[in-house]
Amino acid sequence: MQTGNNLTISKGFTSLIDWISFTDHEHSVPEDVISYLGLSFEDFSLSRGASGYRSAYRHSTVNISVLFDGFSDDMGIHVDVSGSAVSYLLEKYSSLHKISCPVGKSSEFFGSVLASLFAEILHFGKFSRIDIALDDKTGKFFSLDDVFKMYDKGLIVSKFKSFRKEQSGDSDANLTGSTFYCGSRNSDAFLRIYDKKLEQKLFDSDISWVRWEFELKNAHATNFACLLISGKSLSDLMLGLLKHYMRFIVSDNVRKSRCSDSDMWVEFLHGVESCPSICPKPNDRSFDRIKTVLIRQWAPSISAIVQTEGNDFLYELVKSGDSRIKPDLRELMNKEFTKLQYESSGSV
Repeated sequence: MQTGNNLTISKGFTSLIDWISFTDHEHSVPEDVISYLGLSFEDFSLSRGASGYRSAYRHSTVNISVLFDGFSDDMGIHVDVSGSAVSYLLEKYSSLHKISCPVGKSSEFFGSVLASLFAEILHFGKFSRIDIALDDKTGKFFSLDDVFKMYDKGLIVSKFKSFRKEQSGDSDANLTGSTFYCGSRNSDAFLRIYDKKLEQKLFDSDISWVRWEFELKNAHATNFACLLISGKSLSDLMLGLLKHYMRFIVSDNVRKSRCSDSDMWVEFLHGVESCPSICPKPNDRSFDRIKTVLIRQWAPSISAIVQTEGNDFLYELVKSGDSRIKPDLRELMNKEFTKLQYESSGSV
């Protein structure tokens, strides 16, 4: 089964997740993290750590790293998944949890697998980076030259405070790279627009291929994951982020903030709503989120065991889990008890 990390949308655009980084604070051994992701521990080899971790397991064929044994006890287990490895991870994860693809609904299937994975990750930890991209191969919208010209003419209004144009070439003066950077790599939201055809060294190809790619970090990454879990489509989120952070305008007012959007920019955005990447506080766990993860991931397995062995399994499950409930979850239980008592008293 092939899930891919791509989701084709209308007008020839393709949206994708190109990087996932998260830290698991629930599990104590990397083997457990590798397991719930649907990966095989035998495909990893032990190597030197990085980023404050003493050790790492790295996948033998794709770019997946699991870092552990941090220099401080609260560093948890960190996972990096980049590029084509995202597609590989989604395929393995969907196979483990037996998430099947309905005929003719590959887009919905992709969104379901990604949302399910993100929900489980948030249950155990938090995201530190997610890269979301949109590929435009239509040739109908903005080339890098168009973007550069709009910037030079002052026709870009943006929440970003800094911009940088970068081009590279070979000894024969042929262009080999072209990129427009928006914002700072040190911030939680960073955008790069680049000529993907040149980046892939398809110099003799006649295709047009422009990639718009957001690098979201920390709270922005986790908030983005929350929005995806809530049912937002990947394509709408990507275009919504572009609409939130910038506008390509026409000079029809002395004040740039009052200038109209260019017709091409309006058509490019497909009429989506602005997405300010806002959702409930990432660390604000709720019973609804816990139940969502339980239903998405473990309901089939629990159902199969109960139907086979009876309800005694549920009693044993509750008994076993009670001794491992952590203080923050216990506090959440107490709040839920208070809420239910308040509602049952008829005070609402």
